[in-house]
Amino acid sequence: MAKIVLKCSDDAEFEVDEAVAFQSRILKHMIEDAYSSNIPLPKVTGPILAKVIQFSKRHASAVDASEEDLRSFNDHFAKVDLDTLYDLMSVRLFVAKIVLKCSDDAEFKVDEAVAFQS
Repeated sequence: MAKIVLKCSDDAEFEVDEAVAFQSRILKHMIEDAYSSNIPLPKVTGPILAKVIQFSKRHASAVDASEEDLRSFNDHFAKVDLDTLYDLMSVRLFVAKIVLKCSDDAEFKVDEAVAFQS
């Protein structure tokens, strides 16, 4: 399987399987359009990309997972502080219909239509 290198604004680099990168339509199109395995992400920091990759890896390997297991993972993943929530929503790289729960119990529904608006 092909490897993709994602480079963040803070010079952090992450090597991921193509299947993981393709969990994001934006990354998929960038890879296909650029015909490159090195993708710069100038508006994404390493810690946020690490969270996005964690999410994408889990969903890329979800073939054997039950819907309940994925829902549990999503619920745990989505419990973030407001700064992280803002950064995750800003990068718009992940694809999922999940509810992001902040530390103050505010909930934000994020779906593909919202996640990919410019």
